[in-house]
Amino acid sequence: KKQLKSHLNVLSEFFAPYDMRQRGFSDLIGQLKQQNQKLEKEVKRRKRSEEELIRSKRYFEQLIENALDIITVLSSDGRILYESPSVERILGYRPGNLVGRNVFDYIHREDLEEVRQQFGRLAEIPGRSRSFEFRLRHRDGRWRYIESIAKHVVDFDGESAIIVNSRDITDRVSVHKKLMEAHESLKKSRHKLVSAQRIALLGSWEWDITEDKLIWSDELCGIYGISAAEAPETYDEYLERLHPDDRELARKTIENASKEKSAFEFTYRIYRPDGSARILHARGDLVTDEEGRPVKMIGTGQDVTRMKEVENKLRIYSKELRNLSAKQNMIREEERIRVARVIHDELGQMLTVLKIDISIMMKRAGKASGQTLMSTITKGMDEFSDRIDTIIQSVQRITAELRPEVLDDLGLVEAIEWQASEFEKRTGIRFHFAMEAEPMDLLDEARSTAIFRIFQETLTNILRHSEATEVDIQLRQEDSFIILQVKDNGRGIDPHKIEHSNSLGIIGMRERSQFLGGDISFKNVNGTLVTLKIPVNQQNVTADAEGET
Repeated sequence: KKQLKSHLNVLSEFFAPYDMRQRGFSDLIGQLKQQNQKLEKEVKRRKRSEEELIRSKRYFEQLIENALDIITVLSSDGRILYESPSVERILGYRPGNLVGRNVFDYIHREDLEEVRQQFGRLAEIPGRSRSFEFRLRHRDGRWRYIESIAKHVVDFDGESAIIVNSRDITDRVSVHKKLMEAHESLKKSRHKLVSAQRIALLGSWEWDITEDKLIWSDELCGIYGISAAEAPETYDEYLERLHPDDRELARKTIENASKEKSAFEFTYRIYRPDGSARILHARGDLVTDEEGRPVKMIGTGQDVTRMKEVENKLRIYSKELRNLSAKQNMIREEERIRVARVIHDELGQMLTVLKIDISIMMKRAGKASGQTLMSTITKGMDEFSDRIDTIIQSVQRITAELRPEVLDDLGLVEAIEWQASEFEKRTGIRFHFAMEAEPMDLLDEARSTAIFRIFQETLTNILRHSEATEVDIQLRQEDSFIILQVKDNGRGIDPHKIEHSNSLGIIGMRERSQFLGGDISFKNVNGTLVTLKIPVNQQNVTADAEGET
C-alpha cells in the first residue's frame, strides 16, 4: 500500500509539467484509487475474521475442557482421535492416554455386538446420528453405564469422523434398577396379599369420607358375588348391600367409631345376586388429618359363613355329647343298680338258702349215726350240688348280659346269632340271619365289640318303637369293610328323630361307628333299615381319616 502511494506521487510529479487533462490518464488514476480502497477494506475484514476465529477457537477449547460430558472424536473403525479432559473425571484415564486406541476394547462384552452394529450403520452415511447405551470399563476395572450420542461428520478436506458426546448414567441406572426391584417386590407382595385374602376369604376396602368414595378389593367383590364394575362407590350404596335387619347396626357402629376416633368390628349378613346368604365379619380403623378430623376409613370384610356353620354344629355336638354323657352315666348307674339287684335278689337268696340247707344238714347229721348219717350227708350233698349249679347258671347269665362269652370265645358272627336267638325268645319277634362274609378273624376286639353293641342297641330300638314282627339280619364283607344291615317290618323310623339331639341311642351308635372310622345310616323303607359300615383294620381307619382331612 505504501509502495503504491509512493508510485502515485512519483507519477504525479513526473506528469505535472504535462497536460494532466488527458482523459485516459485521469481514469487510470481513479481506478487505482478505487482498488486501493477495496484492498484496505478486505484487509480489515480478514483481520477481524482472524481475530474472531481465534476467539471462537479459545471459547470452544474452554467449553470442551470444562464440559461435564466426554467429547470424543473417533475414526470410522472406532480408533480414538481425541478425548476431552473430562475422561479423567468420569473414567479415570488421563487426557491423551486413550488416543490411538480402539474404543471397542473398553466396551463390556455383553454390549459389544450391539454397539458394533449401531456404529457400523452410523459410519455408512455422513450426517447420520445414533444414540447408544452401554457399559464402559473404568481405569480401576469397574464398569460404568454410559449414554452416548454420536454423529458422522465430514470436514472441509473431505475427511470423515465420528463425534461422540458421552454421559455417565451409572447412578441413574442404579436408581432405576432399585425402582424396578422395588416394583417387582411390590408386585410379589401384592400377589401374596391377594392369595392370602383368597385363602382366608378376606377382602379389603377403603372409604374416602370427605369425598364419599368407596374402593373395594377384587376379593371383597368376589365374596359379595359381584364384579369389580358392580362394586358400590358410596357409603349408602354399601349399606344397600347389607341385610335390611343389619343396616342400622352397621350405621351406628361406623358412626360411633367416627365420633370416638377408634377401631370397630361387627358381624352382618348379605344376600348375593344368586340368592345365597353369607355372614361377614367387618373390621376397620379410622384415619384422621393433622387437626383430628376423620378423613378416611380402611378395613376388611371376611366371609365367616362356614365358620359360623361350624360353630353352630359344634354347639349342637357339644349339647349332644353332654346329653349322651348324661345318658351313659344314667345307663351305667341303672346297670349297676340292676346288677346289684340281681345279685342281691338271686345270688343273695340262693346263697342264703344254701347256708340254711347246710345248717339243717349239720343238725341232722349231729343226731344221726351209722347208715343214717351217710344217707343224710349224701342227700344234703346232692341238694348242695343242685343249688350250686343254679347259682353258677345265674352268674353265667348275669355275665353274659354284661359281655357275652360267645363274643370272646367264638367271634362276632356267633355272638350276633346268639343275641338274635335270645331276643327272639324274650320278645317273640322272629329273625332271619344271613352270613355273606369270610370268618371275621381280622376284626380286633374293639371293632367286634362296637358292631355287637350297635346291634344290641338296634334290637332295643326295634323292641321299643317299631312294633315289628320280623327282623332280617345280614352280615357281609365288601372290599375291606364289614357291613351289618338290620331291617324290620315295623312302622318305620321318624325322619326327624334321626337328626334330633334327644335321640341319644342313635347318637351313641354314630359315635361308636365314627370312632372306628365307620358310618351308620337309618332309612325308612317299609320298616326301618339300619346299615353299619366299619373298616376291617386300622389301616383303613387311617386312610379314611386322611381322606376326610
